[in-house]
Amino acid sequence: MNKRMKKKQSTRPRGLSQEEKLVLELYRKCDNVHFFKYDETNALDCFDFTDLVEVTSEVNLSESYVWTEATKGKIEASAFLK
Repeated sequence: MNKRMKKKQSTRPRGLSQEEKLVLELYRKCDNVHFFKYDETNALDCFDFTDLVEVTSEVNLSESYVWTEATKGKIEASAFLK
């Protein structure tokens, strides 16, 4: 194995962190999960976040907030524009 391949393998993540394992355990046991991201400064960043769940994110407007929202199965995601 050449040096380049050895270095590439050593920088690769070795598995899930304890926090990531906890999130997966909670996800498997719950009825619904909702991920929030607040104070985005760019509308495209809001869409990038919610598009991870569903490509057809919905834009919502109120007097105080603008946010995107997407749902797929038991996963929901919302991102709020600052």
